[in-house]
Amino acid sequence: SDLLDASKRSLMENKKRTRIQAAEMYHVPHVTTFGFTVQEEEPARNIDPAKAKALGVSPAGKKYELLKHGYSVYTDDGEVEVMPDQVLLPQTKYSRKITVVGDNAKWTDAMKTLAQNSDVLVHEATLLEEDKDLVERGHSTASMAGGGGAED
Repeated sequence: SDLLDASKRSLMENKKRTRIQAAEMYHVPHVTTFGFTVQEEEPARNIDPAKAKALGVSPAGKKYELLKHGYSVYTDDGEVEVMPDQVLLPQTKYSRKITVVGDNAKWTDAMKTLAQNSDVLVHEATLLEEDKDLVERGHSTASMAGGGGAED
């Protein structure tokens, strides 16, 4: 699809890493189905150059990149260790998380936990509301999908 292609292009262009995780869903007994989350790596925070310079870390070399990714470095003279929190600006960008589930009649606690704080939920719904008595066959209604991992 165009949305998926655009997402892949965006991820490749930004060289962002993604983490894909899965958790079991409840379908019917003896049939295993899974839901998935796809989450970007948290973006690196920016450095306050004035603070870094005042502490003895110049922008030359790899020290800024290490600090941005949460690693401490030594000052340019090698005398003092500088911690990331001493020079990093507040977080302004956050990773995105998408949850995709289908072919289920109920969310497991593991999937509810995994899907927490998702930005987007894609959930298949096989049944109409008037077919709700067929949920025992392992499928969801639209209102069940809309409720996501909400308590039953």
